[in-house]
Amino acid sequence: MENLQDKDDFWQVGGEACRHIYIMQGLESAINFLHEMLEPRLPLSYINVISSTLDICTIIPVCSTKPSGTTEIQFSSPQKRPHYICTDVPIQDYLLKNDLTYYQKEFEKHYPIRNDLFFVGQKSLLRIPIVLEGNWVLLVQFWSKQPEAFSEKQTSQLARLLQPMAKEIQATGLSVLNASYLVSKPQESATGRELMIICEDLAPVLEKIEKVAPTDATVLITGETGVGKEIVADTLHMLSKRSAAPFIKVNCGALSESLIESELFGHEKGAFTDAHNTHRGLFELADKGTLFLDEIGELSLTAQVKLLRFLEKQTVRRIGSSTVIQLNVRIIAATNQNLEQMVRAGTFRRDLYYRLIPYPIHVPPLRERIKDILPLTHYFIDTYAKKNEKNCPKLSRKDIAAFYQYSWPGNIRELRYVIERAVINYEEGDEHLNFEIPEYSLDGAAPEFLPSSGWPTLKNLTEQYIRAVMKHTQGKVSGPGSASDILGIHYTTLRAHLRRMAQESKKHA
Repeated sequence: MENLQDKDDFWQVGGEACRHIYIMQGLESAINFLHEMLEPRLPLSYINVISSTLDICTIIPVCSTKPSGTTEIQFSSPQKRPHYICTDVPIQDYLLKNDLTYYQKEFEKHYPIRNDLFFVGQKSLLRIPIVLEGNWVLLVQFWSKQPEAFSEKQTSQLARLLQPMAKEIQATGLSVLNASYLVSKPQESATGRELMIICEDLAPVLEKIEKVAPTDATVLITGETGVGKEIVADTLHMLSKRSAAPFIKVNCGALSESLIESELFGHEKGAFTDAHNTHRGLFELADKGTLFLDEIGELSLTAQVKLLRFLEKQTVRRIGSSTVIQLNVRIIAATNQNLEQMVRAGTFRRDLYYRLIPYPIHVPPLRERIKDILPLTHYFIDTYAKKNEKNCPKLSRKDIAAFYQYSWPGNIRELRYVIERAVINYEEGDEHLNFEIPEYSLDGAAPEFLPSSGWPTLKNLTEQYIRAVMKHTQGKVSGPGSASDILGIHYTTLRAHLRRMAQESKKHA
């Protein structure tokens, strides 16, 4: 770097190149180019970009050139203020630290050290703020494993190198809070795999999907309600060799105990009362294709036995028939329940559980995917604005901050419904969208229905929540403002929950 550090053309041309790459391909591509340009001249480990509040209570990782397998830590709770590395310099000012030993030791006192943390083994840090907006700042951080890696002169030169791109970011009018949106702008009609691609924090999930999709392996998708398990299933089928064949989806929780076997496996004419015609089950309809069993934990033990038999032999037998039908169906299952606990409780078959987990895929909740919030928000606003033929305003800084700070217990489904309601309620001439975000978060004060003492099981808590919502809606099950609308589930799923709750109440009566 010494032989170039005084040449104005290097910094001018390099800065303009970063700016143009940012315009054409986004911030991540610009930072990768910057790293490639500087690597022969500086002992760089990697460069990362973060968006942070000045009080460092919220840190949003934006992009990084770090090797895969390392983890950036993000904090978003004022109650858990981190000892962030190098807090002795205001975060909006330049920072040059050529010996990080002290800060790493201080950090280890608060957080257990792990080899995958982003700063492990780093000796030097140069931090340059490029955009400051209110209480938020966009920071570019240069890391090195070499002590004394950066000089004061290099600091001013690198700041100069970043200046054209910083001006372009400011000129676009995009908020610093929108930093994750600067990385990859969502497609106008993103669906399936494209929708996953705009969710940067789902990259490990997409990588697993791309590996297993071409095979016929059974896949179990786990994750909380509303995280996007069905989108994962859609992507698995789309990328599989069965993509042109049927893709049948069934919500196991929406099927009644008396009908579930008939719906899944079919029945012959006269097999039971009201069986006036032969009925092909969903397994037969999915032949040569994929069958997606959502909420598989809701299957009865009897249906579990038949599913296990199918997974072992790829055969079904309709109710009332002695004929065995050979099929070729790939099974994808999903659940928001802990199947291991259900196995221990005796409500889920152990042998079926092991048949379902050759290749498990876990979808993390939205509160752990903070970089995905803004791309998804923009996507849903665009989608519902076009659907309702409205020209909606941009998000305000206040709204974006609220979106980041809320824990989204309902995950993507809750985010989508909040945005859809805001777009529907928007009137031409309004200055901003009105988002109805609950005042409490599951990380904060407990809702009214939570018991004052003791911790209920997830099942008990779910039942209590359903009863509270049913009381609030005065028993309205479907339609706008109904219990199923508030809960973010299909009304048939809610009815299945209510039937099961009523049956259990009778047992204990």
